[in-house]
This record gives sequence, C-alpha cells and structure tokens, in this order.
Amino acid sequence: MAQRNAQRAGVADRVHFIHGDIYTQDFSSATVVVMYLLEEINAQLRPTILAMRPGTRVLSNTFSMGDWEPDQVIHANTSTGTSTGYFWTVPAAVNGVWSITGLDSRGPATLRLAQRFQRIGGSLALGSEVQTLLGARLQGTDLHFSFVNTDGELKAVNAKVEGARLTGVVVGPYGMLESEPPVIKIAGERQSGMPLP
Repeated sequence: MAQRNAQRAGVADRVHFIHGDIYTQDFSSATVVVMYLLEEINAQLRPTILAMRPGTRVLSNTFSMGDWEPDQVIHANTSTGTSTGYFWTVPAAVNGVWSITGLDSRGPATLRLAQRFQRIGGSLALGSEVQTLLGARLQGTDLHFSFVNTDGELKAVNAKVEGARLTGVVVGPYGMLESEPPVIKIAGERQSGMPLP
C-alpha cells in the first residue's frame, strides 16, 4: 500500500520502504526521517539519528525527542483537531578546539566551540585577545558566528563543516559602505573534540 501511494504521489523513485526492526535496521543513508513514535522510542533512537549525516532532516508527528530542542515546532489544524510536528536538522559535530587561518593576519586564530545538539557557543582567540563569539549558530553543516576584528570592526563568518575541517568566508563590516569589502576565505581544522551527547 505504501509503494502504491508513493506511485500515486509521483515519488516512487525517491522513496524506499523497508519492513524491519527499527532498532537494528540501517537507515543511516536516509536524507529525511519521518516518525510517528512515542517519545520514549524517539529518545532511544536519538543517538542513531544524531550519528546520521549532518544535514539530515527529521520530522516527528506529535512526539518530541526529550531535551533535543527542535529547530521548529509546527502546529496544523486538521479536521480532528490540532496536530503538532517537531522538526530537526542533524547537526555537524563541532565541539572542540579549531585552528582557523584567514581570520587574523598575525597567524592562525583559535576557535573553541561548546556544543549541545545544534546549540553552540564559544570563544575566538586572535593573538592574545580572546572574545566571546556573537550570534553563534549551527544548522546541519552550516556554521555561523560574528566577532570583532583587530580594527574594531564587526565581521561575520559563514562556514561549511566537513568532519574535522571547515571552509568559509568572512563578510562585513555591515553598514552604509560605498563599496563592498573584499570577501576573505578561511579554512580550519579541528585540533581536539568530543562527540555529541
């Protein structure tokens, strides 16, 4: 019936149905996971889901996943009442110390990141000056944060995380400028790290 419905919807070439044990079945290659399971089962599956490829989208009907805060809560009015959906994007593992080139002309900067699921915070050391990251956020493999450079200008970093490496650009300062400032490319490598909870 599921295969027939997929054909009717025109998506049969993009979905694969497996009849198996959810605790032993390998679904790590999925790019979208849709669940309608009790919260206790979601919590048991959470480590498996967090180990999936960063950027994988996860949607749960009615039940959340414990203290893993959803990226979005969706409320929908239906003929039987209101339904709630919870949406997450599997985050890259960024916890640890990173060496970043391109942020400071004096040499590599040290980026320290603390992570709890997709929520991150940390600090940036430019030479001997250490500052708290501003507006740090992580969505899938996309890492964003702002900092104040040695000239006192606010700069923003947009980076893509791939395992223990990251690449990206520095943009800004923002404001009323007659010309766009040049885009500065950065690269980084994790020096140490800890797994996601």
